Amino acid sequence: AALLAKAAAVALPAILVLLDVYPLRRGRGTAGWLRVIVEKIPWAILSVAGAAMALHAVYRGTAVTDYARYGAGARLAMTAYTFVFYPARWFWPVQLLPLYELPQEIRFGALRFLIPALAFVVVTAVLVALRGRWPAGLAAWMASILMLLPISGAVRSGHQLAHARYSYLSGLGLALLFGGGLTWLLNA
Repeated sequence: AALLAKAAAVALPAILVLLDVYPLRRGRGTAGWLRVIVEKIPWAILSVAGAAMALHAVYRGTAVTDYARYGAGARLAMTAYTFVFYPARWFWPVQLLPLYELPQEIRFGALRFLIPALAFVVVTAVLVALRGRWPAGLAAWMASILMLLPISGAVRSGHQLAHARYSYLSGLGLALLFGGGLTWLLNA
């Protein structure tokens, strides 16, 4: 039902595996990982089918942003921008617009795209480095990325770079992280 309502549900199998890693810590040893992966196969099949239907609908119903105009570098820049824009808008919701238009030209080296790319790399590196002491941070960040993958830029339709309304997608894991932190602080 979720796949029929919103293409963002394609990330569910990956989110379930992420939950198995942290906080459930279910994938211990080869047999544990095999069980974790095998039980997600039905969800993955549904997810792939849902993604295929969504791609088919996008290609048939709307105009997909031209790959000749926005090549691999532009797609990478849009993806990095997406991974930073939405969590940033979730944390600090100011100067929101209903539509952030896609620029005529996207260059990865332009500050508008280079800064989010560097921020993405820095945040990811810091959270990977802290994963032993603070695994919840990396898990929430990965959940944010997984939820944003369907709208990240690989297949983009329309003339928008971003929509502020999608910040809730990246905010799901972050809200759990902050709720858990607040609970910990209140109980300390």
